Amino acid sequence: MDYIFQIVPKLYLGTHHKDFIMPIAGVIILTTEEQSMQVLDHLGKIDHITTYGIHKDNNIVAVFEGDSPKELEELSKKIVKEVPGILGVYPAYVNYETGEE
Repeated sequence: MDYIFQIVPKLYLGTHHKDFIMPIAGVIILTTEEQSMQVLDHLGKIDHITTYGIHKDNNIVAVFEGDSPKELEELSKKIVKEVPGILGVYPAYVNYETGEE
């Protein structure tokens, strides 16, 4: 599976040591209809994932947060491997949030 997180361009970090840039991704997590609620419950317990419900019986809307695009990719791979009922993770939007620690 190709991951869009690999093609997100690197951004310049500010010179101030307290500045940080956090990648975020809006994703659709495709599940089996029979397991959608169980998957939603399971995802709600995983750090760096915020869920926003189920759309059309088997599409979970979620946001991933991480310290790097690689971390988003690893999170995606982890849930596909470890959470029964997930058929795929499809990024719809990738961006960076900036701020201070």
